[in-house]
Amino acid sequence: GDLAAAAAAFEQVALQHDSAVAWNNLARLRLAQGQMPAAREAARRALARAAQAEPAWLPAAQATQQALDRADRPAGPVPSPQQPAPAR
Repeated sequence: GDLAAAAAAFEQVALQHDSAVAWNNLARLRLAQGQMPAAREAARRALARAAQAEPAWLPAAQATQQALDRADRPAGPVPSPQQPAPAR
């Protein structure tokens, strides 16, 4: 699908209605696009809105935040050329 058009639609709804679900969907979409700063901001707004007025969406917003946190973590140490890879 057209991710840019979907992001624009979610952002418009989120801004007009301050909707936790729209902010959360936007965060997920921005994450899929690799736009981490925009994803983090949308996730922050989803969490705030869910905590304030839409508690049913709090678990989804928290799951999105966790997905962002996992995406930010390095996969593990990369062996340098002088250091052999660990045996498994």
